[in-house]
Amino acid sequence: MNAERADVPDGVVGSGARKVWAARWPSVPMRLSTWWLRRADRALTLDEALRRRDEAQARGGAPPPRSTLRRCRVDMEQWGGLPVYTVTVRGRTYPARTVIFLHGGGFTTPLQPQQWMLVSALARNGDVRVLVPTYALAPSGTHPEALGRMLQLYRRVLEDCDAADVMLAGESSGGGMAYALAQAIRDGGIAAPANLLLFSPWLDLELDNPEIKDVAGKDPILDVEVLRHLGREWTASAGRCGVGASPIDGDLLGLPPVDVFIGTNEVFIADCRRLSELARRLDVDVRVHEYRGGFHAFMYLSWLPETWHVMRIVRRRLRQAQ
Repeated sequence: MNAERADVPDGVVGSGARKVWAARWPSVPMRLSTWWLRRADRALTLDEALRRRDEAQARGGAPPPRSTLRRCRVDMEQWGGLPVYTVTVRGRTYPARTVIFLHGGGFTTPLQPQQWMLVSALARNGDVRVLVPTYALAPSGTHPEALGRMLQLYRRVLEDCDAADVMLAGESSGGGMAYALAQAIRDGGIAAPANLLLFSPWLDLELDNPEIKDVAGKDPILDVEVLRHLGREWTASAGRCGVGASPIDGDLLGLPPVDVFIGTNEVFIADCRRLSELARRLDVDVRVHEYRGGFHAFMYLSWLPETWHVMRIVRRRLRQAQ
């Protein structure tokens, strides 16, 4: 396994690489945050998860927090009956490059404050315009509807800029959807985006990788059975999840370069490692960046040294797309 140090360009590691941040142990802030999560017992039972889903959908998506609005301008327009947000850094010229960011939440939860913080970090680190589309959530919304909406949005973006100036990003379930979107773009013969940035992505909705059991007890946030239920709702299928919903089952050839950021204490890491191995066999440009002790979507927390390292790589990727 290749170890990536902060002072070594990550480009030296080839396709299908797994790279572990050089720190021998999780940082003290990471360990303290994990302790708090475990103490708070954040992993939910199915009944509790569905109750919180219903409450969150009734409230609607969270508006951008003040910390985001101090640094960024957020504009909103209705498109296809649902909001699409445009986020740009205040005081800077309108950027030529665009990131389409797909938010997570198990396909059931609307935008939350911590996701706005990640969007703000993308805009500021890359000096880019970030588009944040919303989509109909499960159980009323489904994968084919959401993917079709994202594909239409991508075509719309290409009317104003070159595909080489567009990147896809997403976190958690939104990370898996971003990968599925890249596959749909390729299959449709549409010009490919420059890169994909996936934060703690959910790549296989069935979660049947046998290696998941080795990490499930370490994850302080996610419950495998809850996730499987949400995945079945999203695909409206009681059997194998629908075609295209689990991008790891799709063809990896012909896709743009991919960077995956994942913590070693996430149930999703098993499939991220599987993706790395598949990419290595096919000589596909996928880099999986692992962070020791990292919990699900730890990069929400701007004070973690691990998050600083993630953003260094993100900044490099966004600037390479110029």
